Amino acid sequence: MQARYLIDLEKNEDGGYTVTVPLLPGCITEGATWDEGWEKMLEFRYRSSERFEKALRSHVRSLNPRASVDFNYHGNPPFSFEVGQRPVQHAGQGDFVTGETGVWGFSALTVGLNAEFYRAATPDRPFQVAMQRGVRMYHDQTTRPLNDIRWELFSLLAHGAFVTMVDKTAYDGWLDPVAYERIGTAFAEAHGKRPHFGHAPVQEVGIYFSSRTRDWAGRERPAGYFQGFQGAQRAMVYEHILWGVVLDENLTLETLRRFRVLLLPNTAILAEQEIGLLRRYVEEGGKLLLTGLSGTLGRRGEKLNESTLAHLIGAKLVGRLDSSDNWMRFPATPTAAKSVLRGDIPWDWPLLVRGPAVVYQPTTATPIGQLWKPVRTSRQRAGLESTDWPMSADAPVGPAILVNRVGQGEVLTFAVSPDFATASEHPIVEARRLLCQAVRSLNPNPRIRITAPANVEAVVTDDAAARTLRVHLLAWIPTV
Repeated sequence: MQARYLIDLEKNEDGGYTVTVPLLPGCITEGATWDEGWEKMLEFRYRSSERFEKALRSHVRSLNPRASVDFNYHGNPPFSFEVGQRPVQHAGQGDFVTGETGVWGFSALTVGLNAEFYRAATPDRPFQVAMQRGVRMYHDQTTRPLNDIRWELFSLLAHGAFVTMVDKTAYDGWLDPVAYERIGTAFAEAHGKRPHFGHAPVQEVGIYFSSRTRDWAGRERPAGYFQGFQGAQRAMVYEHILWGVVLDENLTLETLRRFRVLLLPNTAILAEQEIGLLRRYVEEGGKLLLTGLSGTLGRRGEKLNESTLAHLIGAKLVGRLDSSDNWMRFPATPTAAKSVLRGDIPWDWPLLVRGPAVVYQPTTATPIGQLWKPVRTSRQRAGLESTDWPMSADAPVGPAILVNRVGQGEVLTFAVSPDFATASEHPIVEARRLLCQAVRSLNPNPRIRITAPANVEAVVTDDAAARTLRVHLLAWIPTV
């Protein structure tokens, strides 16, 4: 729908302005209702932000055609619909996208994740990441250790970003000389190593991010969706599988073909266009890895009786477990497929996989392992006792894993959520190993294999002109 919005400016007595923006018919203002009216409201917010950014950029350029225009970007996790930005729609409104990082606000692992998210949101364009000199946050007056600054700076450069260091002056205007000495040392080293950065990334697994799922499945608590996405990235980093980010808004078949494996972490909502592209990707030989609730919700987050990915999964949707302390087990009947997937996980051992789980009935898929529901006490069944703390395994209710051949490709579906579990408060090592074993079973002969300690992040780039692969090994050890 095309619409024009008239914005009225009324000058106040204090010299400021009151902004009045009329709403579209059907838009609501009294809270989230998660219906057609709320969808119009969200669309209004997104389009209003986009129009404002475009108008401001045009105004700045009319005053100075050589000026660069940049907006503070908040389309990536942990930001939700409240900020009025979609990942792709608002990343490309400036001359480049700028986001921020920092262990204090995002964790050590999301330093690289933020950079790759910005790359995916603005493909073939430069992207900037801002870091800060304080130990805790932007507004404190502490000074980070030099090696802590070096780790974050070189992590961002390895992931292809250009970097700005932010400093907040003290209230009296004083600048910390030690901070600038350390910043100068780190940036001088970066300039000296500049030829080693900025090349094309080598990435095996594409981790899918769905803004629609963020809004309509995550709703007011988007962390439930983010957790699967971030857990997938964490698993890849810890197990040294090279990864990138794929976004629903600018999805193309060409983008999918860049990755040997595409991982959909609890991607509950998928449009027909997305499903069509996924089907073509698999039919042409792509490998698809699904977890948890992927494909089980409708456009506005309503529960479906059948998965939108049923043809690719090769199974019927029987139901969803209402628990998050779910379990899986490999019965002791060894087969080649089971052995490859389970890795070093013991046979007949119930494994806690914290997160959403779905019960499937196979049609064309081969089932592997068992999904187990958790025990519930009589008090829990009566609603008198919390189920927040994981209980033990009770009984099998369906397969844990489904493997289905589609065309020249393959689809591996987890009925459980090993990605969610990896980012949960119960991050069992075996859950992330299981997820990465699934990647390796789908793509047994990767171009590059890396063995390193879990606290070392690996980034590989391809300097095609020089016929050189560069392997960046980035170790983070907390220093404060």
